[in-house]
Amino acid sequence: LNEKRTAKDGGAAVGEGGATLPPNSIVKNHPLKRRQFQSLDEQQRPVLETGTPEKSAQSVAARSGSGKMDHLKQKQKLSKSNEILAQSTTEALLEMLKGHAGIKDCTDETVSHINGILSELYSRVKGAKGSWRGAVLGALYGLVEANSAKILLSVARVVLALNVTGSNLTGACKLVFKIARNENNDALFADSDVPELLVDGLGRASPADEPEACIYGYGAIRFLAGSGTSVSSQKVKPEAVSR
Repeated sequence: LNEKRTAKDGGAAVGEGGATLPPNSIVKNHPLKRRQFQSLDEQQRPVLETGTPEKSAQSVAARSGSGKMDHLKQKQKLSKSNEILAQSTTEALLEMLKGHAGIKDCTDETVSHINGILSELYSRVKGAKGSWRGAVLGALYGLVEANSAKILLSVARVVLALNVTGSNLTGACKLVFKIARNENNDALFADSDVPELLVDGLGRASPADEPEACIYGYGAIRFLAGSGTSVSSQKVKPEAVSR
């Protein structure tokens, strides 16, 4: 847990133990894979246009106006999508998630769509109990291979909102740890209730029965408490975890 946090550190964190996991376990066959980060120097730079200063200025203005229009269209499209999701049944939301099962690389539009589904699902399942919890966890399991930290954090958020224990709690703690260990992801936690949900989850965990959940969860909290963002508040400090 004292591993150095760097932007390029996406290495695997493998826990010990070979305990058999239940069918709906969120961590079944879930190795923490190394993520590849593209440096700023490797990103493709825009080609500068040549020509007179007047033409160049006009071109820049045209691109700026086009960019604003695209942003407005995307915002309107996202708002319409959220309205549709709010009117959908929980079963329909789960089917949408299953349609993205096994996804790894995805566009920003796909990330926004999946996060919209997960956000709507979260509002419905938080603190709820029922036999359909297995169906929810099964749908979420199909997203744990995604390369998007936003998607993984949303998945962990829904899992923790279900007040899970055992291997499912361990899986959620591993996901949060995987995201928190990369300091580039600190901003994702700034306005998120995941730290609070994680602390609550660890309060239900038994160090004897769920050692991996405690290890990964406590490690994630230490990373967040040591970050330079607003997430380093009392609610995510190590001493906030009570038994």
